[in-house]
Amino acid sequence: MKKKILLIFVKSKPAATFLNNFFRSSAAYRPVFCSTTASLRTSLADDSVGAVVTEISLLPSLSLRDSNIPRVALISSDRKKGIETAAAYSIDGYVTSPFVTEDLAFTLNAVMRQSKVMQAQKKEIRDPRTIHELARRA
Repeated sequence: MKKKILLIFVKSKPAATFLNNFFRSSAAYRPVFCSTTASLRTSLADDSVGAVVTEISLLPSLSLRDSNIPRVALISSDRKKGIETAAAYSIDGYVTSPFVTEDLAFTLNAVMRQSKVMQAQKKEIRDPRTIHELARRA
């Protein structure tokens, strides 16, 4: 089974430590740590990216709103404000502190599964429209 690539964009030491420990014990993912928004954007061009994991405080510096890539936010400070920010940026999933490995694993699996379903549904919608257009032209 091919490992899913996850782009990681975090600045805080506790979040980075948690993620390093998570990926050491996970055989399902290959993390790509991005230190700048430029390196993150460059890495987003890769079609095999499974998800982006970032801290809630870094969301304003990212422009991923129109991206089809699932986004997971780490909320380490004020939960209420963090969840409101996640909703405002249409984040697909989040994990709050104290960070728990199982929570992150479940959230990543859920958002990537949901993304696959959404992409399949978009394709199914496009196919009948194409058939309809071709039938109209004939």
